[in-house]
Amino acid sequence: MAIPNNSPADEAFISSFDADFPYEDPAAATKLILKGWQISLNAAFFALHEICRPPRGVSVSRERQQHLLDEWARHSDHPLKDLCSPCAQALIAGPLLSFQEGVRLMRGIGQYEGQYNALAVVYFASDCSTPEGEGQLEQTRQAIYRKWNSSGAV
Repeated sequence: MAIPNNSPADEAFISSFDADFPYEDPAAATKLILKGWQISLNAAFFALHEICRPPRGVSVSRERQQHLLDEWARHSDHPLKDLCSPCAQALIAGPLLSFQEGVRLMRGIGQYEGQYNALAVVYFASDCSTPEGEGQLEQTRQAIYRKWNSSGAV
C-alpha cells in the first residue's frame, strides 16, 4: 500500500507486514501495535487499518478483531483515536457510517497533517454505495491529500 509522503520509518513499518498482520499470534500482534505507536501516529493507524480490514482470503473472527482493537486503543489517548473508534467498530461489526458522517470525520482528521492511515480507516468505514456518497467521500479525501501535500506533510 503506497501512501503519499510517507516517512521512511512509516514505509519500512508498513512493508514489514502489509497484508500479513499476525491476527492469530497475540504476542506478535501486540509487538506490531506497540511498534506502530512508537514510530508515528500514521504507523499506528496503519496497524489499526490492518486490524479492521483483513485482506481478502484472510478469516479473522470479530471477537479477535475486537480484542486487537482494544489492545491497539489502550496504548494512546490521542484525539484521533476518538475520531476513528466508531469507524473501526463499523469496519469490524457494521453498519457502515453514513457518507455524511464519514465526510465530517474525514474533515476532522484533515486537521492532523499527514495522517493518511487514519483517513483511510474513516474512508473505508463510510457508506459509498451511492454515486453521491462515493463522490463526496472521494472529493473530501482528495481535497485533504492536496492540502497535506501543499504543506509538505509527511
